[in-house]
Amino acid sequence: MGKVKEWLYDEVENQIDKICKAFKDEIITKDEAIESLMKIQNIDVYVGDEIDYSIASEILDDEIGGVYA
Repeated sequence: MGKVKEWLYDEVENQIDKICKAFKDEIITKDEAIESLMKIQNIDVYVGDEIDYSIASEILDDEIGGVYA
């Protein structure tokens, strides 16, 4: 992976982590978290494809260990 793509991946991952932490800390609801994940610019670099509701939900479940699944 090139340096720019690595940087972009890291930036997207940081945004995902912030959203997942807010969800885990019960600051935002699952639907708000999913909506926020779907709005992240360049998230396709992280997921490898277009993001949809099911992919965003899966990201949340993976990040929090499936506690709310």
